[in-house]
Amino acid sequence: MDLRYLIVPNSLKIFVSHNHKVQSSLKIIQMKKNYFFAKSFLILASAFIVTSCISDTEGPLEETASLEKSLEVKDSEGGENLKKGGLVEYKDSFANQIIALGEVEGQFVPVDPMTFDGVVYLPGNGKGKARTMGNVYSFINQVITGPATSEGAPVTQFFAQDLADLGITGIPDNVHSVTVNEAGHALFFESKTNVASPMAPDRVEFEADLIVVGGTKKYENATGTGKVIGYYNPMNGEGESTVTALIKIN
Repeated sequence: MDLRYLIVPNSLKIFVSHNHKVQSSLKIIQMKKNYFFAKSFLILASAFIVTSCISDTEGPLEETASLEKSLEVKDSEGGENLKKGGLVEYKDSFANQIIALGEVEGQFVPVDPMTFDGVVYLPGNGKGKARTMGNVYSFINQVITGPATSEGAPVTQFFAQDLADLGITGIPDNVHSVTVNEAGHALFFESKTNVASPMAPDRVEFEADLIVVGGTKKYENATGTGKVIGYYNPMNGEGESTVTALIKIN
């Protein structure tokens, strides 16, 4: 299965919006919107990807409404009272948007992965809710490595400025996705190999293992492991994802 067909060049949208009015750092996209795609990626487009055999009507985010209710927290400064040395059952739910980019004459531009003769990256972002964090934003990056696989790539490659606007700098290259709230509490994730599984022309499901590699403020020295599952529409790069993880606050 050739993974390159899973993202079409029409997905020229990476929406970033929050109260800080984040400016997208992608050179080719200068878009500001206070409306962050309310509907539904690839961690193939960045979460992208291996999926268990789930039918079209039994998607991994089928219970989105109940999940969002379970993720509600009272404290936007970080949610639950986190104690050092304690274990936290983390869970989030996101609506995402990704785009396929390739380097042409020194600049990254939208490309068709089917025809582009070069390395294709899959940056994306999302908006959602997370247990212990409240309302959150995600920034992710992946690189296509095979017919049906992708690997995590440095999130700062495309989102360094967006994250700096939220007060997050000095992010290591092994951080492939960042989940952050408006108070600046962030979790850093390293993504392992992702493999996509097409379920329908407009639905590809995915699953990947994650490693928690720190964060900021309350999560500065956090460690742990987790998993991301979700789906995306290969026609426009829109999708949804859920991360579950067991995190230790050190």
